[in-house]
Amino acid sequence: MIDNNILSNLRILANIKIDQKLIIENLTISIDESYIPSVNRYINSNSRNDIILPISYTYTYIYAHYDIFFKDNYINLIDASFEGLLRLKNTYDNFEILDILYTSYYNLWNKLKDKKDISKQDNVTQTENKKFKNNSTQTVHINLRNNIYHNLLF
Repeated sequence: MIDNNILSNLRILANIKIDQKLIIENLTISIDESYIPSVNRYINSNSRNDIILPISYTYTYIYAHYDIFFKDNYINLIDASFEGLLRLKNTYDNFEILDILYTSYYNLWNKLKDKKDISKQDNVTQTENKKFKNNSTQTVHINLRNNIYHNLLF
């Protein structure tokens, strides 16, 4: 079961536009849509540094439960959230921590996707039925050294 706050955070990130600012409540991200966003964030003590924890929490959760996200086909939403993070990087210009988080999480996400694609291909080829000249069929099992579960990077 996927945490609804994680899905909400991903949707917010996927749909954020350049120059929109975020406000944080607990680990939940939302877009500051007040009339004077800077005043609202000042009153609520929200700074750009406050977005780091919920973003980190969101992607750490995804990586810890990546099988669920792949199985439930949230790949497009996660990809879109990275596009939103790029827009957020443009909004919070020269915010080095966000740059580092984006690069790290994006690279790890792509490695997981590549490994999942390899795993899908491997599942297709792991068991093959071979026909021989005498029309008998034998099943050949192939053991693969590169198992996705052994190569995770987190």
